[in-house]
Amino acid sequence: MKGKIVRGSGFRGCLNYILDSEKQAYIVGGNMVSRDAQGLAREFGHVRRIRSGCKKPVLHIALRMPGGEDVSDAKWIAISLDLLKILQLSNRPWCLVKHIGEHVHLVTSRVDNSGGVWTGKWEALRLISATQELEKKFGLTITPGLAGRDRRQTRLTSGQIRKFQREVERGDAPVIPAKAAIAERIKKSIADSDGTFPDFKKRIEALGVQVECNTAKTTNHISGISFKFEGVAMKGSKVARAYGWQGLSELLTERNRQYENSRNPRPAPEIIAQSDVSRAAQSRPNRTDEQPDVPGIELAGAGKDAAPALDLDGGDDGDALGELVMVGLSDSPVGAVADPLLAAAKAARFSRGNAREDCELDQGGWPEMTIS
Repeated sequence: MKGKIVRGSGFRGCLNYILDSEKQAYIVGGNMVSRDAQGLAREFGHVRRIRSGCKKPVLHIALRMPGGEDVSDAKWIAISLDLLKILQLSNRPWCLVKHIGEHVHLVTSRVDNSGGVWTGKWEALRLISATQELEKKFGLTITPGLAGRDRRQTRLTSGQIRKFQREVERGDAPVIPAKAAIAERIKKSIADSDGTFPDFKKRIEALGVQVECNTAKTTNHISGISFKFEGVAMKGSKVARAYGWQGLSELLTERNRQYENSRNPRPAPEIIAQSDVSRAAQSRPNRTDEQPDVPGIELAGAGKDAAPALDLDGGDDGDALGELVMVGLSDSPVGAVADPLLAAAKAARFSRGNAREDCELDQGGWPEMTIS
């Protein structure tokens, strides 16, 4: 469901339009007694005279369903009552008129029965939000709202669109409205620029569009921007919502970021190849209770309990060395050991062992060793 809200100065003119017999219009509901335009205008005149200084007391809201969808008159009344409540339009006269073809007209007064005037700031945006809420409440088709709009879309009037369509149907070359021409040149200039305003201005002026900024004389603060093309001038926000000064600055900032990234691309992260040994070491960390594999040496009583049998640091107690089984060693007391650190430790162990052996020989004792 879509809505449009308009202020007006005369109730009689508005009611004559919506109650035209050619439109097959009829009054659906409201809180007024009269059933024709003249009588309704007279009733609205009572509240209008309370605030005679209000130049536009008429509030005209049109509501339309998507094509092929409609609801009963009772449901239209319920929707209208909720809409008046959401927009804070209570305590005032109103009437609801339906036309053939899925749409209704709600006419009410900005002046309420107590003389208060409805200011209705941002009423167009509030109406869009209200229709979205009513669609969910009454189970109607959900239509695009504020979140789905494109702020860079050029907003053409209905007259400009109809003129364009007539020229196309006649086979004539259609005249592009100045608003659409300016919007196209703004879009191209942003894309071709480096994201700075001077470069953007130079490019769009080369396309025939003059740029004028609203700059404060004392602070040089820019608060607005306007464009002029082929004698037609308009504010940037009238071209499209995104082309006001604030929106244009955001678009240029984003373009400048893209431009700088294209000039200074980030280097790819360096990939360092690892050897198979390094990967194996990372995947299988050493445990403190495991002993390194030494070719040719086995510990008596294999398993975790055998770990203390190989004490490279030696000790005062000779039995703490455990029973060492030497299998296939060379004549060297160290034997064939691949790891140089382990070889040095073994050399020190055998050196200490020889010293203890000499002492034990003097005392008549022999070390316990099994040689296979």
